[in-house]
Amino acid sequence: MITTASLIRSIRVSKGLSQEYIANELGIKQAAYSNIESGKADITLNRLHDVAQLLEVSVFDLIIENNNKQENQLGEPKPNYGNGKNNGYEVSITIKLNDPGKEKEVLKLIGLK
Repeated sequence: MITTASLIRSIRVSKGLSQEYIANELGIKQAAYSNIESGKADITLNRLHDVAQLLEVSVFDLIIENNNKQENQLGEPKPNYGNGKNNGYEVSITIKLNDPGKEKEVLKLIGLK
């Protein structure tokens, strides 16, 4: 199964970046970053945003790409939504906010505003 963690690793490797480099840029130890890529540690939205910037992709791209690869791996056809002209993927994301006033900040982080 393709996870966001494994997708991050794949993109990092394809760009020729080391775990140590990314960890240093994030201000964390290489072992902590390794745990993110292996899925042993959860990643916060802010940290995901920082990683996406270092990899030169958007958080939204990581989420969509992850969803696309999972559906392609299963061999299922791409679903058809709307008027039949827009073939795409439906993505559902749940973000729990302790402060509803942070909604705009979260939408900006994932590239939707």
